[in-house]
Amino acid sequence: MSKSVNLFSNKYNDFLKQSRTTNAKVDRHGTDISKMKQDVNLINKRACDALGEIDDLAQYVRRVCLEISGIEPSENCKAEDIVKSVGEAMGTHLHESDFSIAHPLPTLNRSLLNSHIES
Repeated sequence: MSKSVNLFSNKYNDFLKQSRTTNAKVDRHGTDISKMKQDVNLINKRACDALGEIDDLAQYVRRVCLEISGIEPSENCKAEDIVKSVGEAMGTHLHESDFSIAHPLPTLNRSLLNSHIES
């Protein structure tokens, strides 16, 4: 009987040690999860702020950009010259210092697009 009691006592003590270790791990995991939730919330806030800033920038870009289509620049007629000519046609004399940049936009190659869509 004494051997049985000692055996059960030792097993019970082992179980208590294992239970304490498990509880400590669960507590650490709970702390880690709380920290991760805070990090995710901070990342979400930063992402929302960044999206707002991107929207503000897009609004600014749309407000100060002008797209002129249908006129192709050439060696004799640069993009800056086209902008000045359009300004003159609208009754406004423009200097190159009045605009930050003028450049042709790439044209859409429809045959390449169609072949890509078909494949």
